[in-house]
Amino acid sequence: MLSQTKKTAKERDPILGMEKFHCRDRKDVRDVTYHLKSYAHCANMIYILMNELNEKQNDVFKKLKNARNLRALIAGQAGGENKDDITYCRKVLKDHKIYQELRELYKKELNEKLVYNIAVDCVKNIKNTLTLRTNGQKASFPKAKKLHKINNFSLHFDESKVKFDIKNNIIKLCFGRTWQYFYLNYNTLSKHFLNNFETSYQSFKIVYHLGHIEFVFHKKQNNIIPFSQFKKKVGRPKEKTAALDLGLKRLFTLFVNDETTPSLTYENKDIINKNCHYAYRTAKLQQVMNLHYNHHKDKQHHEYRHLKKRHNNAFYYRNTYFTDLFHKMSIEILTYCKNNDVTRLVVSNNLAFAKTDGTIKLVKRQKQLFYQIPFGKLLHMLEEKGKYYGITVDNVDEAYTSKTFFNKNIKQVIQEVETRKANNEKIPSTVFGGTRDGDNFYVNGKGKHNTMKIHADINGAINHIQVSKKPIKTDYLLKEKYRFKLTQPIVVKSLREFEGLNKYSRLFLKDGVEAA
Repeated sequence: MLSQTKKTAKERDPILGMEKFHCRDRKDVRDVTYHLKSYAHCANMIYILMNELNEKQNDVFKKLKNARNLRALIAGQAGGENKDDITYCRKVLKDHKIYQELRELYKKELNEKLVYNIAVDCVKNIKNTLTLRTNGQKASFPKAKKLHKINNFSLHFDESKVKFDIKNNIIKLCFGRTWQYFYLNYNTLSKHFLNNFETSYQSFKIVYHLGHIEFVFHKKQNNIIPFSQFKKKVGRPKEKTAALDLGLKRLFTLFVNDETTPSLTYENKDIINKNCHYAYRTAKLQQVMNLHYNHHKDKQHHEYRHLKKRHNNAFYYRNTYFTDLFHKMSIEILTYCKNNDVTRLVVSNNLAFAKTDGTIKLVKRQKQLFYQIPFGKLLHMLEEKGKYYGITVDNVDEAYTSKTFFNKNIKQVIQEVETRKANNEKIPSTVFGGTRDGDNFYVNGKGKHNTMKIHADINGAINHIQVSKKPIKTDYLLKEKYRFKLTQPIVVKSLREFEGLNKYSRLFLKDGVEAA
């Protein structure tokens, strides 16, 4: 059994609720990949068939937008309540080439339970496309992909098609009509999950990513009390707000609106170095691939295919690095907020949209880092996990938050700036109440008018709160007693330091409660 401290540390990350095993046996990887690509081929033919029906035979298309009807048509079933619809579709598609190939594939390689899961995903994607079109947006119909170009694919298993033999480290899977045995080292999974496997296990899926196979176990979340129920039982806690300001040189700066909690900033140097390493590696591989192709003029050459695989793996390792890093970092950010009784976290999602809008006005060196570091992934994880920590995450527009002094009314500043822009007037720094002093500092005036020099990112984080629906009073920050919150943030340089900081703060809070 795990100790109480380790158990709570494990349970404080309920959001992803999954355990993974990376399959490394070459034979198992080859066999599983073959079966997964059979189901990917099934999805391709479904997309081709539905696209043709949407253009030529809309009545059949409407009947097959139901996943159960689609499964019954592929598996040759009667259709139950929709028997008449299935019979009609079968008569119409009797001589259709794609439908006949789909039936032959089902008889050889597939089974009805897994085909239904594929049909659910395909129908969902098709309906999303049609919804976007009805809303006036441009959306192309889901297209089939060549099997050798598929880099990501996942297959959800029905409970009746997977069996677990924990004692012998074996997993039994039924892809078609027969059961197959694969090696799975259950000891790599967490002990808490294994000890409570029957009550914790919820579902199973296999993920294919750039030649890698992962067995993924999803957990149940029965032991987690939703925050809405928590508020009814314990009573509504006093609201405390924090704000997160994202950047390049400093990945984030965190400000908590109280009189005691110090601000926090995370240096981005290691992340930038890691990103540059992967960018250099992929660029070199692409250069060698281009030279090889110019010489041989053959993309099926064994050396070119080997280089292509290395190139794809480099992207895989980069994405895995950032996913793992931001997963752990989002946990530590929310833990820090939870330890300091924060109930609302204000963030800005402008960075995620600016990549697609093309509204970034930076030099090439900074723009490249900005595009390659997935800030949106961190924001999404914070938003998804926040509800399990009792923290609501609010998104705001961070326009002019870095330029404006925190003690000015930023909403009035934005209105004045917009009117001056409309009239083609110059905007002096007095409108914002101050100006930036280098990369790190913000001053509230020039020369003799400069009475305060504070951390620029903390100033921006406070303005995030001021732009939100519930602004705060900031007059107390002007006092010398609380100036440390603006000028002396805790500088964290690595994830390990951040974890140590949270561990120390938990011990400090525990000792303080026991002493009280």
